[in-house]
Amino acid sequence: MRERYCEKILYVTNLPAPYKITFFNLLSMEVELTVVYERETASDRDAKWKSESKRNYEEIFLHGKNVGMEASASLEILKIIKKNQYDAILMNGYSSPTAVLAIIYMRMHRIKYALVCDGILLGKEAATKYLLKKFIISGADFGLSSGELTNQQLIKHGAKKEKIYWYPFTSVSEADVITELYNKEKFKKKIGCRAGKMILYVGQLIERKGIDILMEAYKKCNIPDTQLYIVGGYK
Repeated sequence: MRERYCEKILYVTNLPAPYKITFFNLLSMEVELTVVYERETASDRDAKWKSESKRNYEEIFLHGKNVGMEASASLEILKIIKKNQYDAILMNGYSSPTAVLAIIYMRMHRIKYALVCDGILLGKEAATKYLLKKFIISGADFGLSSGELTNQQLIKHGAKKEKIYWYPFTSVSEADVITELYNKEKFKKKIGCRAGKMILYVGQLIERKGIDILMEAYKKCNIPDTQLYIVGGYK
């Protein structure tokens, strides 16, 4: 068995998505990991969308009131943090009532925490929302970011550039990569695509995925000899 470091890590996130389970199992090879979930599933996702993989870390599901499609409001997170038995606390997101409550508590009690950001939605925000986000983001000991746009938003809300670290937001392994060339023209013929180029979207057909924006952008770009294909379901 691979030797682990002695650090005890608490990782707080919203849902046990399959790709997160893979990431957590890899992380647990390096540290003693406890993962806290706000909810068991999201209201806009198929309940069957879950991983059956063995967990090599401790899991805790909070009890509380569901908020929106993925978030919750739970006081149980405070009991876990109060134990003060972790070397580092990683907050994967900061917008849910549970996450906001946890971060405010940690700031008040001078408990260090880090933010893990898979991405940040751009757009205008009210002054009160901006100040709350700045309070939360600027108080983090460091940030883990998935890309440059996320970096920019973190800095805009008070994070220090030298305290932001990039990490690869993926659970794709080497075994998942297709190394053999495939016949693209044969595939296009199979699905009836007569255009020279294809643009493919694969994902949920829900509002927050921004498919309407994709379709509008495709229309405005007016790329000759190109077809847009959308693949997915409502959950």
